[in-house]
Formats: sequence, C-alpha cells, structure tokens
Amino acid sequence: MPNYSESRGYAEERLARIQTRYNYHHSRSYYIRRACDSATRRMTNLNKLQMWAEVLEAAGFDANATFAYNRIEGLHTGSITPQRRARLGRTAVPAYAPIEPLRPDVSGVSLVTYEFTVEAEV
Repeated sequence: MPNYSESRGYAEERLARIQTRYNYHHSRSYYIRRACDSATRRMTNLNKLQMWAEVLEAAGFDANATFAYNRIEGLHTGSITPQRRARLGRTAVPAYAPIEPLRPDVSGVSLVTYEFTVEAEV
C-alpha cells in the first residue's frame, strides 16, 4: 500500500491488531488506549491520521480520536513538526580474522619426560 493513502480497512485492521494483542490482558482498556495514542504519535501523514481518527471514533475510543484530531490540527498549524531521524549509514566492518588459540591444543597425545635424581641418605 502506498505511503500517501490510507484506507479505512487498513486502519480498522491496525486497531484489530492492537485489540487482539491486549485481548486477555488484565488492564486491557488502558493498554489499548496507550497503544492507540502511541500509533497516533508516530503518524505524520494527514490522510492516515484522518482515517485513524475516524476509525477510533467509530470504535468508541473518543479520547484517542480527540488526541488524533489534535495531532492533525497541530500538524496543520505547524505547532507539531514531524521529526525525521537521520538513518545510520553503512558501517565499514573489518573482515573476520581468526586469532590464535589462547591455550595449546590438548586434544592430542602429549608426552612429558621427568628426570629424577636419587640422593643417598647421610
């Protein structure tokens, strides 16, 4: 789906995913309202926001719909400016170079020779 358009079905699907995620949670309504506000806060596309607000209003989340309408108004007036973060560029990762083992290989057979000297008792 293109970035510039938002269908009602997609907004309803987003709300259904949020409701399904917190369906069996003990504070279901609180977490759904918080997730809806978080989704609204991330949106900067006015078409998406308008449809999202209408879907929230139709589902009975009036406080969340008001928050979305306030965000639309803030984006129109310029009191809210969309923040665009610079993405990290590709980093030059050095090629993997194996290092020598820290301990000697003990899996093979190793022979140790001991020399004993016997002293006579005085």
